Amino acid sequence: GLASIFFKRRYPNGRVTAIEADPKIANILNANVASVGFNDILCIHKAVWIHNDGIGFSAEGGTSGKITSNSGAQIPSIRLKDLLTGYDHIDFLKIDIEGAEYEVIMDCGSVLSRVQHLFIEYHSITDEVQTLDRLLHILKENNFRYHIKEAYVSHRPFLHIEQQCHMDLQLNIYAYRI
Repeated sequence: GLASIFFKRRYPNGRVTAIEADPKIANILNANVASVGFNDILCIHKAVWIHNDGIGFSAEGGTSGKITSNSGAQIPSIRLKDLLTGYDHIDFLKIDIEGAEYEVIMDCGSVLSRVQHLFIEYHSITDEVQTLDRLLHILKENNFRYHIKEAYVSHRPFLHIEQQCHMDLQLNIYAYRI
């Protein structure tokens, strides 16, 4: 939400598309965009996913929610690969989708060459297989260099793995075209 407004102010002639699954957050995004007078930011109320068939979604309150396979409300989804295919060049793509980033990036692999700068918030979900190695491999195959910064980590992982919203690790990955 705020990133959309930031980039539109910084690049007023740029095209900004924001996709938000949580209906409450989508409404706040639309209100914030309208309050600053932007009428050319496209706000799509769907879940970013690997198909357009809809997906289970669980709103977690606050500013997050996540795709679920067996619970949650069914909401419309949008295949990010299809959206990216509509553009020849994308200056910046931000992906913060609470644990679904690997599947989406894997699906988008063949069109990532259109993206110049990519930010991924990686989430390691407790009790699920970690996919950081595969995610980084996809970035490497697509000629990205990356820098990784911790967002949430356990400070004493050998003694106690701390969890936050069913996550045991959260990293910010900044990737840019070589």
